[in-house]
Amino acid sequence: MDLEYFRNFVTIAESGSLTAAAEKLGIAQPALSIQVKNLEQYYNTKLLIVCRGIRKLKLTDAGKIFYERARSICALELATRMEVNDCTKGLTGTLRISLSPAKVSSFVTNYLQPFHQEHPSVTYQLHEVPVYEQVTHILSGISDFAIANAPLPEPERFDILFAHKERLIVVVNSANPWIKYKNEALSLPELKNIPICINFGCYPLFEKTCLEAGIKPEIMSLCTTKITALQFASLNLGIAVVPTESHETLADNLLKIPINSNKLFLNKMLFKAKGNQLSPIANKFIEFYQSKSNSLGK
Repeated sequence: MDLEYFRNFVTIAESGSLTAAAEKLGIAQPALSIQVKNLEQYYNTKLLIVCRGIRKLKLTDAGKIFYERARSICALELATRMEVNDCTKGLTGTLRISLSPAKVSSFVTNYLQPFHQEHPSVTYQLHEVPVYEQVTHILSGISDFAIANAPLPEPERFDILFAHKERLIVVVNSANPWIKYKNEALSLPELKNIPICINFGCYPLFEKTCLEAGIKPEIMSLCTTKITALQFASLNLGIAVVPTESHETLADNLLKIPINSNKLFLNKMLFKAKGNQLSPIANKFIEFYQSKSNSLGK
């Protein structure tokens, strides 16, 4: 099957109509329709349903599966092409990394910027996604490695290349009505009856620790990312319980307050698919990341 068919199908699905896709691709619509029919004949199933009169289309269940696979195949082909081209250039190339959206700013400032100063020919693909999508990216070859601060599903499928502990803390609006900060760590009982915003990855550990202390946390919001939990705190809708790094800065109206518990730590991990061989530039970056992490005292 011609790879162009996969690329064009992705464009069709994301454009919402054959007409819009044909305009984007610079291909006549009848030719694009023939490509879809050829795909449907090849896979012996209907992939698209064209809604008459409104020039819109819907993916069938099979079409949804094909779209996801086609998108991964196209991303993998692009990455392979770039990697093959990079082989002739020594320590240059493309780093493909998946990481939490909440980590991007700190990651770029503390790692990518100084690394790029040493290796200005390197280019980057950053995928800003939660941990469950990071895992998908690693296993499908979209990214070389990922950085997560939540437990990995099926950890036996991955190699942990670097790990360090990250503490959960409270972040509050300086004008919040619940906690008056006195430069002291908070005890878990002091969090009782306060609306808490926390992401899904941190919640199981936080809930378990609270219950062991005889406290049922009042969860106001469970969020996909740390960014959303901090937004709730910034708007004074609740307090955020989030992982933090020592060098991390927050908005001016937010305060960090430690929690007096020796159990509220998560492992922040840099990981790859088990057995996958990394490119020379990826290995170089990982060495740099380890050294930089140690120097930052994390």
